[in-house]
Amino acid sequence: MVFSLIMIFFLSATAGSVYAAGVGDNAFEPLMEGVRENLRLEVSGVYPEASEGASFNRVSLRDRNLPHSFNIDVAGSDALVRSYLYLFISDFYQPSMIFTATFNGEVLVASEHATPVGPSPRGDGRLDHERQTFSFDVTGLVRSGVNTVTITDVYSTQSYFFDGALLLNFYPSDEEHVYWVYQGVEYLEKTDYVDVGYDLVFNGAADTSAADATLLTVYQSKEQLHDALFFNGDELKDNHATYLYSASDFVVKEFSVVDSLKAVNTVRFTMDEYQPSAGAAFIQYSDTPVYPSIAVLDLTLAPKPRVVVLASSVDKMLSTELFDYLEQKGLDVIHATAANFDSYKDERFIIVLGGPDALEGVGEIVKGTGILGIDDADYLRTEGSSKKYLSTDPWGKNPDQTVWIFAGSDRHLTLQANRDNMVAVAQEIVANVADTTSEEEAEDLGPCPESEKYPFTHAYPDKIKDIYICEVVYDIDASKWMVKLYNQGDADVNLLTYHLVDYRDTHYKVKSSDSGASVAEEGYWTIYGGVFNPEGKRSTGVYFPSDGSVTATGAIILMDAKENVLDKVVWSLGG
Repeated sequence: MVFSLIMIFFLSATAGSVYAAGVGDNAFEPLMEGVRENLRLEVSGVYPEASEGASFNRVSLRDRNLPHSFNIDVAGSDALVRSYLYLFISDFYQPSMIFTATFNGEVLVASEHATPVGPSPRGDGRLDHERQTFSFDVTGLVRSGVNTVTITDVYSTQSYFFDGALLLNFYPSDEEHVYWVYQGVEYLEKTDYVDVGYDLVFNGAADTSAADATLLTVYQSKEQLHDALFFNGDELKDNHATYLYSASDFVVKEFSVVDSLKAVNTVRFTMDEYQPSAGAAFIQYSDTPVYPSIAVLDLTLAPKPRVVVLASSVDKMLSTELFDYLEQKGLDVIHATAANFDSYKDERFIIVLGGPDALEGVGEIVKGTGILGIDDADYLRTEGSSKKYLSTDPWGKNPDQTVWIFAGSDRHLTLQANRDNMVAVAQEIVANVADTTSEEEAEDLGPCPESEKYPFTHAYPDKIKDIYICEVVYDIDASKWMVKLYNQGDADVNLLTYHLVDYRDTHYKVKSSDSGASVAEEGYWTIYGGVFNPEGKRSTGVYFPSDGSVTATGAIILMDAKENVLDKVVWSLGG
């Protein structure tokens, strides 16, 4: 079977060239843009072993009719839903290149002619590379274990290199994900140092309550020394990245960005800034920035509360309003039949449609619950009857379980019972879920004894979860000021993008240089007054009062990247 090439060149001479403001030679194109599916992403890749000395990890494609094969190991054993292959090729000094590529023996492209175009496909030439990213839909071709990519050059006079290959594989998942996958911007350089940045906006609103959010970037020659990556204005440092693949000409890394997530998210690729001396203005480095070939934003959505609706096929067909309304309230609605109901008997919320005479075995289950007495059964067999019944844990499998029965003397009156009660029941389910979540999140304040010299009060103890303010030293001498955080959770917490806000609403953003910017499980994180910039320039400092004349109430607030208040402590500055 021969698959046609899906080659994404994006090498047009349209607005958005290397020298245009803020954009690269090849604009990002969306492969997925806010796609919501029950799929998990697995990334697999390969880069050639060193072939031209210690500084090279790539293979020269200049040998006519000599195939070069590379194996990609795929760990996933589940049935694949979707797969995309990327080939990264660079340094084509000839005006064109012609090669054949196969994947697991299937021809992806044969003798295709590719010519780099645009005002400057190699940027300003400082790194002396021209690059293209080739994209293929290989759904159905990927197998668990070893997968082989083979590239065969056609002309021996050409000189270009295979830098690496990458597979994005999507497998079925119990969790719901939302994906933004952008491809196309290659390793480009800019000489416009006034505006060296490239902004990628992930179009479409994101779910800010996502349980996890990961940003993945693929660079075709790593970054320059002073490249900077920002997510929603927060810089992502390499020492906080997880490197999936890393070679001299190919790097794939990912960051956790759940604490910086917004409804609309922006990634900025630009150059970092430095301060030549204390108090001096910040200056942007003038190296050539490197933009990635692929960027992926992966949101793992928090699981929805589940409600099981036991109904015959007839009652299910008539009750679309009920199913739709429950889903609109943010519930995961499962239709159960009498045949498979045993696997759902321990679910927390169950709605049964129909009474003791309901079709397809549902009536037998209703009678077995013991919810309906003899009088109730007789009532439901009376013409014109319709009613809701309620019970807790009728099968003795879940003490928190609530079971509702909507029933009437015929199918139409059962439907009427649905319509009369579905709003109230849905609201009750949502309220019960919220109450349970609140109870689970209310944490003990842990081993953090109150200071006799510097007492304070937690303004919102019910908001406290894992990280909270454990101690504050608010001294007349500003150099003695200190804020200590404590992590009472069961996992390490990266504090980058967290903010401390003082009583004058001045923000201090945690930096990577601050004690590692991470607090271990059951550990402490401390920052002292000498670190703060008293003038609060560039949102890098908190101004603490340093004179004895201040007698008002003081406060420190701990906020995450989305400006959610995690903790607030207050005290009297007068002692």
